Amino acid sequence: MAHIGVQMPLTVGACRHLMFGNEENYSCVLQILKIIQLNGEDGRPLQPFAYHDGDKYIHAGMGADLVDLVEQGFLRQGRIIRVTKYTKSNLEGDNYCVVTIQRCELGAEKGGRIGSPSLLKKTEEPPVGHFDAQAIQAAVQQGYPNQVVPPPPPVVAGVAGFQHRIVASSAVAAGPVVMSPRVNVDNITPDAIGSHIVVRVTVIGEKKDFFDHRKQMTKYRRTMEMHDGTGEIGAVCWEEAVDATEQIELNAVYLIQQWGVGRAHSVYSRVRHPRQLIFNSNTVFTKVPNNPAIPDCLFSFIKLNEVDFMSRLKRVDVLAVVDDAGSRMASATRSESEGEGAGSKGKGKDTRPKTTLRSDSWLVDPSRVKCRVVLFDHFVDALSGLEGKVVAIKGLVTDSVNGRCLKSKRDTTVIVVDDNNVAHAAVQDWYNNNLQDRAIWRAIAGGYSADGRPDHTSTLPIEAMDIGTVKKNKLDAKEKRFTFIIYANIRIDNRDPVTYNGCPVEECNRKLHNMGGGMWFCKTHDEVVQGRRQKLKLNFRAYDGTGSEYVTVFNTVSSWVLQKKADAMHQLEERGDFEGVNVYQHILTEFQKKKWKITVQAHTDKEGEHKGKATWIGIDMEEIPR
Repeated sequence: MAHIGVQMPLTVGACRHLMFGNEENYSCVLQILKIIQLNGEDGRPLQPFAYHDGDKYIHAGMGADLVDLVEQGFLRQGRIIRVTKYTKSNLEGDNYCVVTIQRCELGAEKGGRIGSPSLLKKTEEPPVGHFDAQAIQAAVQQGYPNQVVPPPPPVVAGVAGFQHRIVASSAVAAGPVVMSPRVNVDNITPDAIGSHIVVRVTVIGEKKDFFDHRKQMTKYRRTMEMHDGTGEIGAVCWEEAVDATEQIELNAVYLIQQWGVGRAHSVYSRVRHPRQLIFNSNTVFTKVPNNPAIPDCLFSFIKLNEVDFMSRLKRVDVLAVVDDAGSRMASATRSESEGEGAGSKGKGKDTRPKTTLRSDSWLVDPSRVKCRVVLFDHFVDALSGLEGKVVAIKGLVTDSVNGRCLKSKRDTTVIVVDDNNVAHAAVQDWYNNNLQDRAIWRAIAGGYSADGRPDHTSTLPIEAMDIGTVKKNKLDAKEKRFTFIIYANIRIDNRDPVTYNGCPVEECNRKLHNMGGGMWFCKTHDEVVQGRRQKLKLNFRAYDGTGSEYVTVFNTVSSWVLQKKADAMHQLEERGDFEGVNVYQHILTEFQKKKWKITVQAHTDKEGEHKGKATWIGIDMEEIPR
């Protein structure tokens, strides 16, 4: 214990470094905001106490040395301290990062709070790095102009310049090419039928069979993907077009006529286009000379911080730095249906165990977020030796492989390294100039906070289970929280209100007790708060064929699935007129029509008002396409 009474300025930003950083010898100056006396088995105070840096405050534990200082009266509310040693830990099951101050030096004892600090949220971004976001965006637009400004229409050679035509059906005359109006891919709608497109074919799927129960016969289909520089679109081939497309050359440019348009379906393509092309016996493919206006790869980059809020198996392209290139992992045995590029289970499908290779690497981009990318099979060594280098990767998909991540796909993933590209150079400069903040870059690792948003502190895999299995084995009968995933339909009692008077602190879901005079009591904070905040709570029965159980979903996730804020739902509840009731009931009815993937934390309280009762809290929900 040293430097008692010494004046020390607070270290602004220290709470962010303690929560997000991993520097073992980091030292900072803080003020004690509050000490809550909790007695342990030996009667000594345990935790927590809150401290702040003048801007933000966080809750933390105290080590044995600080407990002694509290008992001796040296450590009190308002005291300035210099942190000289601290530890961090993750509580398994709670997925929560805990900071514990082990040693400190005592400074001056202030009479009041310095500044007006606000709570540092676990999902809050680390400090902004030193870079010009607009300059990076401008460089990306210059390096990959096709993302922003569509290229000019490709110049198609005359009839004499065509190399060959592919006619799906012999019933279609192979006469001269009739030049119908041309349409860009990004403008394809049902009204565009009768036009032609000039595209580069980037993906040609395998020929697959399915049984048509209506006609009682086996049919075949094939999927394709293509682009023209303005956008990408998927296509599904039927009938004679399936065999005709075997003559299509990958990455070649084709003029395509006599196609249909339908609504995009995830079974056939994961390209981000609302429509898909339909090729049948009337479709004509004409190969044309290669056109440089149509790039080999059409990138549509996202920022890595968007991966948090994307559903599973969404196609993405990223421009990022390889922060850590993982080594090849030991072979893993799995069934073909579980692996990369696997087909659906069924007749004629090979479901025998398959041995595969994988590697886990980490990418980071100027959003200051690190994301894991899992590479399979022939991509397993693609990032080896590229640590600190910028790569553009096309055709990754979002997934959950031991937590939220991106993974490669055999047919769609393309990795580009181009040191001469201005976009790569701009991102490289950002990385080189911000390495001092590397310790506090946020990492997406698949954990969840109590309110359902990722807090990135846990890398434990979350297992999918049947409701019946959980109940039969009493996995929810423990006081420690058990996290798992269920795939279920739901039923909600529309008579119960979905809004309530909640604590004004955003991450607290406690229902407030009205004490009158505009004063409300929060049991979680054990204090009176001024004002209230409308919050959402959905309580529904989830069932999956093996059993059912009530699940409660709180504010953040409830808003996410209903696509409505708590204030809007509360206004509909309070209106009471015919129109308001209809809109309110329609929102809840549409919610129940869908099937959901629900991440659940279940436990049983051993004491208190819910003693002996299993509680299932939904901390994340994702719609399952039917």
